[in-house]
Amino acid sequence: MSTGLLPFSRERIVELHDEYDRDGSVVVGQILSGDEVQECRSQIDRYIKQVIPALPQSVIDKTVRYEEDGEAIRSCYFMDQVDPWFRKFGNRADLKALVAGVAGYEPELYVVETFNKYAEVGSSAVPHQDAIFLPIEPIDMVHLWIAIDPATEQNGALEYWNGTHKQGLVPHEPAPFGLIVTGWDIHSQRELVKTAVLEPGGAAIHSGTVIHYSPPNPTTQPRLGLLCGYRGAHTRVLEEE
Repeated sequence: MSTGLLPFSRERIVELHDEYDRDGSVVVGQILSGDEVQECRSQIDRYIKQVIPALPQSVIDKTVRYEEDGEAIRSCYFMDQVDPWFRKFGNRADLKALVAGVAGYEPELYVVETFNKYAEVGSSAVPHQDAIFLPIEPIDMVHLWIAIDPATEQNGALEYWNGTHKQGLVPHEPAPFGLIVTGWDIHSQRELVKTAVLEPGGAAIHSGTVIHYSPPNPTTQPRLGLLCGYRGAHTRVLEEE
């Protein structure tokens, strides 16, 4: 499966690690070849058209979220638990080696997801920390976000608030499609924001405790992304005890 642009040099990994440690996120650059991007797109299309319709409704309810129109898919969760292609992709040795170098610990795959953000209907993701959705100890969690379509400032690229990962997990409250950092809005401390503008095959890596957000997509261009979530192999899931 792996024919992409990895590995990075040791010097580049050190640079990425230092930025990640300082900011809680880093725009990595290209990690997939054009052929790999097309394969990912094809597999996501297969998942949506063939796999989801064959799933029990109880599984769909837990793993698929739709936009307000009830038709456009907003996101697919736990694809690695449903489909072997995505499990194999998330466990690629080169991707895990990159994550390990940047985060500084051995990663263990816990989720593969898509965030579809279709043209004109793709909704925003409120400011949140990913670690709020997976109680682990210690809170060592990292997400590798890969652009399948171009991610731009106009169509909903991710925005990270630099340095907020150093606060640890902060209070959240209910919001549409999930949870939002309590008392936080998209105008808070805009001088800290790093926008992950990416070409197809480009990636960003972010900590589970960095506050991030993505705006809606009012453009005519889709913004499909594929995310691989990892927790440290040394962590324990608190809900399991």
